[in-house]
Amino acid sequence: MEELLFGFVFILIVINVIYGLVTGGSSSKHSYDDDFEFQRECNQRQFDEHNRWAMEESRKSVTPFEMGGYDMTQGNSWNNDCGGGGFNNFGGMF
Repeated sequence: MEELLFGFVFILIVINVIYGLVTGGSSSKHSYDDDFEFQRECNQRQFDEHNRWAMEESRKSVTPFEMGGYDMTQGNSWNNDCGGGGFNNFGGMF
């Protein structure tokens, strides 16, 4: 029984080696290259999306509200003058 199992495994190994020689190399190397390329493309897409989002947020922060920017008269704005004594008052410096 063990000889039969050993013979079967040996035949599979020989077939795999012959297939590798005929196709010009192992098939797993190609799949690793594909996986690496796919991961690189995903990383580049994520990087580009983050840069686009950051540029849009930067643009909105310096654009007047009437032209599509943020409403800086409400909320925690750097230039929000709440009648003095606030966090951003700086003793009347600004």
